[in-house]
Amino acid sequence: MPNNSLLIDIRTDHSKQGRRLFLTINNDKDVFIDAKTCAEWSSLSLRTIRELLKDPENAIPHYKIGGRVLIAWPEFKRWMDGYKVGGLNNGCNIAERILKRKNG
Repeated sequence: MPNNSLLIDIRTDHSKQGRRLFLTINNDKDVFIDAKTCAEWSSLSLRTIRELLKDPENAIPHYKIGGRVLIAWPEFKRWMDGYKVGGLNNGCNIAERILKRKNG
């Protein structure tokens, strides 16, 4: 994420006091999110994110602190680049990484 960009997270809270809107703006490059937020921001299902966190060949880079899983958003975006189709990156990065691991 470029240093001059803003990361915006909008959530609603349906409490007894009524509906409130929360807006968080963060331009820090190290934004840590949980699996649910990662699913929302990436348009992937929570189930898919959880499966990819456990993938033995190419797991989503993440941190485990206690029982909590945290994902650095910039690292997730770089990891996603391995799945990019077309353009300069045609999806070969994943195969290259797997071959490097197996060949040492």
